[in-house]
Amino acid sequence: MMRKRLWARIGGFDESDVLRAGREDIEFYIRAFDAGCRAIHVPKPLYLYRQSHSSMNIACRLQDDRVFQYIHDKNFQVFTLAESQRFLSHGCHQAALASFQRQQRGRAIKLAWQSFYLTPNRGRLSTLRKALQGTRVTRYLEAGELRKKVPFLGYPLRGRQRYRPFFITGVGRSGNTLFRRILTAHSELHIPPETFVLGRCMKVFRQHGSRMNWIDLVQFVMAQFEFHLEFHTFEISLAPLVNRLLSANRHQRNLAYLFDSFFRYHAEQRGEKPLRWGDKSPLNSVEPGTLEGLLETFPDAQFLNIYRDACDVIYSHLSGGFYRDIRDAANRWLEVTRRTRAFMARNPSQCYDVRYEDLVSDPETTVRGVCQFMGHEFEPRMLVSEHAAKQLGDVPEWYWHKNVTKPVHTDNIGKGRRFFSRANKQLLQEMIGDELERLGYPPATTPIEELQRPAKSIAGEQPVAG
Repeated sequence: MMRKRLWARIGGFDESDVLRAGREDIEFYIRAFDAGCRAIHVPKPLYLYRQSHSSMNIACRLQDDRVFQYIHDKNFQVFTLAESQRFLSHGCHQAALASFQRQQRGRAIKLAWQSFYLTPNRGRLSTLRKALQGTRVTRYLEAGELRKKVPFLGYPLRGRQRYRPFFITGVGRSGNTLFRRILTAHSELHIPPETFVLGRCMKVFRQHGSRMNWIDLVQFVMAQFEFHLEFHTFEISLAPLVNRLLSANRHQRNLAYLFDSFFRYHAEQRGEKPLRWGDKSPLNSVEPGTLEGLLETFPDAQFLNIYRDACDVIYSHLSGGFYRDIRDAANRWLEVTRRTRAFMARNPSQCYDVRYEDLVSDPETTVRGVCQFMGHEFEPRMLVSEHAAKQLGDVPEWYWHKNVTKPVHTDNIGKGRRFFSRANKQLLQEMIGDELERLGYPPATTPIEELQRPAKSIAGEQPVAG
């Protein structure tokens, strides 16, 4: 919108034949601003401009090389040399794209080369490459069809972009969800409900990444999340995210980008913009190869391993209905503990031990150590985050998370040892006694009165992120 007297003073639109195709407004505003016109930006749409394949705005692009040349020559005094090159390059680039869409390949190549010659950059080079390839080849490549024919061109696990997620590892029922609640209260961190499917997604990606085009692969991977039985706890739909991922450029087409987009999308839907995201799925520690796959996908990831007295973990598994037989629960604890500790031993600089008993007995010291390792400032509100527990999605869903809604307390330390029979304690000692000792805990058969003595933490000197 403009004042009528400005229109009259500038002389209105140029009605030359070359501008009949459009862009007369660009030429008018160049003269207006050269004459001292001032503009004000209105930060909202005042009307909607409909476009179709027959719109003048689309059709005139074919002539943008001639139109921009005319506008430049008429108003050459307002341009510097660099501005002239960018302006003329833009006209050639627009005309090249329109010619390419109309399958006028020879003209598209000529104009794309002129555009690149005037302002050589990656975008102009990409347009020149497309013009040289032709419409059919370009569409074939962008759809990922070539990757289906040539297996070694399969989409990679990661690209050039480096991400720094973190993963809470360890046996379930070790205080994992409490730990998640504390970390999520940090202003720079975000952890959604348990995903359950990261291992499956990596397996699917490895198996089908070389046999599916990008569109099908995105939908297939995202379906692993959305069709899981527990996905309702996320309280989101992935349809908008899928549409966004389908248009990813070729450098983004990898699994790390899909994972990063998924976790950030969940934070975005909750009105958050975290610096980093994390995952708390005990299944990652259960499935062989999943931790290694996550490290391969995210070489800069950090792993926070929370561990707890096995007697309490096994008792929690039995009382919560996860297992019926004490032997099954003990074997699961032993298997996951050994697998996780072996992974940590191979990657010590990226792993950090968190002892449950330390977390609930001295939360500030423990959480400060975690923050220092991760490279974040400690925030006191992390220790009084129980009010936010019901916003964690899966916490209100299951009764076994009821303690997560309470302030940090030590009531659950030693519960298993108090309630197990002497025979069960003896059985546990035979099955897991050696691992208990390695973790700094007393034997399962230790008399109850001796449990008041503090157990030794194995954390010792922890690595600090540098």
